Amino acid sequence: MSEWPIVDSVQFARTNGELRVLAPISDFERLNNVVLEDSDEIGARFEGFQDGESRPCLRLRVTGSIRVSCQRCLEALPIELATDRDFILVEREDEMQDLAAEGDSVESLLADSKLNVMALVEDEVLLQLPMAPTHEPDACTVPEWATQNKADGGAFGALGALTRGKD
Repeated sequence: MSEWPIVDSVQFARTNGELRVLAPISDFERLNNVVLEDSDEIGARFEGFQDGESRPCLRLRVTGSIRVSCQRCLEALPIELATDRDFILVEREDEMQDLAAEGDSVESLLADSKLNVMALVEDEVLLQLPMAPTHEPDACTVPEWATQNKADGGAFGALGALTRGKD
């Protein structure tokens, strides 16, 4: 596992810091439990800046390609990652505001003197994943086990036969 960068978020923003990271999926514990083993690396670009109101902000861009299991056919499903999100840093939770007017790519984030950049990257990737990833309906291949015993009603037909035999 690579050493994950830790930054002081406010200082990073005020000094216009920039950090680029390329990390294998195996470095992300939670993400590693969701993706298939042969998934690639994730690239991230993390930048600090101040917005027009002189508020400290962070920008996170994540790119990469991962493979998850299709919930319909259980085959590999590639997912391209491309996120660009801005965070306005706030000191206290009560300062967090509704940023709906700013769009979907802007969020409030509590300032942290020990912000784990890769944990933030992992959070963003997990938020991008669909809850039940599936291929397009016509792109899935039906697994062989799903069509076995179809002539005799499949698993539910066998279950029905068992329950009818108990009368």
